Amino acid sequence: MTTRTVRTVAIMGAAALLLGAFASGPAVAKKKKKKKKAPVAACAPFAPGEKGAGQPVTVVTDAATAEAPVEVTVATDPGLGFSSEAGEGAPEDGEGLTSHAYTNVQIDSAAPSAGLYVRVEFEPVWDYDLWLRDSGHSALAYAAGSSPAPVPGVTDGTGNGGHTESGSENIDGYFAADCNGFTVDIANAGGPGGDVVVKYWLGEPAG
Repeated sequence: MTTRTVRTVAIMGAAALLLGAFASGPAVAKKKKKKKKAPVAACAPFAPGEKGAGQPVTVVTDAATAEAPVEVTVATDPGLGFSSEAGEGAPEDGEGLTSHAYTNVQIDSAAPSAGLYVRVEFEPVWDYDLWLRDSGHSALAYAAGSSPAPVPGVTDGTGNGGHTESGSENIDGYFAADCNGFTVDIANAGGPGGDVVVKYWLGEPAG
């Protein structure tokens, strides 16, 4: 076999190897292609009950944290008295001249459940109460201490799923399933009214 013949055979062999590599490349890539994840089902819109009807529904996702909460401004009327589990309009509440403002919140988490945190902020000299209610207006958690003077263990609003601070009422990690919705009841128990700021975020459930 001459040198020219050997060189020709070598070139043909190299070409065959290259063609084989190009032919097998797409097949290998096809094998490595990842399967598409099934789309996550979206939550059905929350339908509030009578008290929350017509009010905004704020959707809170995992992106909302204590450091970066979702914020909503809510207007309140003047009020003076106290609030109760029965809530506004119930014959047995007898709460005086307390006013109520309502807004709604819905959880949309990647997890099956999460802890919902709600914080309403206002001027420390005024007194508001914060109630988390279901669509039937039943109280699920609340903080109704004395904001101007939150004495630990006495008027700090603890023991019902929340706590009171000077200038805020707080719901602390209410356990909620994904897509659950709630009506937030802001009761003005002592003040001239005006805008308050409601903050929402998700975290570890309480307890």
